[in-house]
Amino acid sequence: MGASHSFFSSEGRAELLSRPVGTCLLLNRPLCKLDPTESVYDAMRKLKRHNISALPICTSNLEFVLVDMVDIAAFLSNCHRTIGEKAFVSEAERILSVNCSQIADFSTYNPTLSVKLSTPVEDVIRRMRRTKTHRMVLVDDNDEIHHMVTQSSLVEFFLLNLDKLHPRPDATLRDLGFFGSSPVLYCDESEIVIEVFKTMHRAPISALPMRSQAAVTGILTMRDVKWLNSETLSDLLLPVKDFLKKHRPSHIMGSVTMTLRDLLRSMVVNLFHHMFFVNDAGVPTHVITLTDILDFIVPSD
Repeated sequence: MGASHSFFSSEGRAELLSRPVGTCLLLNRPLCKLDPTESVYDAMRKLKRHNISALPICTSNLEFVLVDMVDIAAFLSNCHRTIGEKAFVSEAERILSVNCSQIADFSTYNPTLSVKLSTPVEDVIRRMRRTKTHRMVLVDDNDEIHHMVTQSSLVEFFLLNLDKLHPRPDATLRDLGFFGSSPVLYCDESEIVIEVFKTMHRAPISALPMRSQAAVTGILTMRDVKWLNSETLSDLLLPVKDFLKKHRPSHIMGSVTMTLRDLLRSMVVNLFHHMFFVNDAGVPTHVITLTDILDFIVPSD
């Protein structure tokens, strides 16, 4: 049998990455927004319902700020630190009724930034890298909000165009030498969730594998706060093992034998921001994040 045909060329790749971001991404879902009068819990509820990680708080089409899962987790961690455990539990309803605009950009790690619909895809990626942000507001020529561009939406674009973006899309991660980041931080199953969130915020990272006797038995992410309400906010005081058993009992690990295409497909389909890898003993060895994928497909100069 003859060799399989390749759709990759340097010229084709460059042309694809030079296209306006507004014409490339799948923006077929309506933009979910928050009104400034809505609460932290309203934000959590919308993030859960639409299965997203960030959304804009809009005063008007020209005035907006972003709030995301990291902001909410950082806000809850700060409440626990400042008012203490007893008040954190007894005042859960009041905490979640705080106006959402008060926690926009609370974490300080993902500031609200905007980018024009006409900006080339590659320039968007480079600006995300330079500003170390994971999402931006897409605005039109009048600076009115149109939608959002996130690392997840860019990786989805990569997946749909992978044959034109990479010469070896079906090579294994091992053969490509693509291993992401190591060593991997982790938490023990007996640690308290809210304390792990504080560790994540200091790092800063948004997910940690949970270990039991060195082997990974679960994944805790800041996105897990979306499952909570005023009656279950105290679950943040549970050991990680018990919290995950109650709210997210399953997890998926990566393998160096999976192809680049398989990795991107798994990240997109499962809405993952991280893929953790373990050795034969189940010990975490490295992690590939959305940031790692963007850097691998579109390397820095």
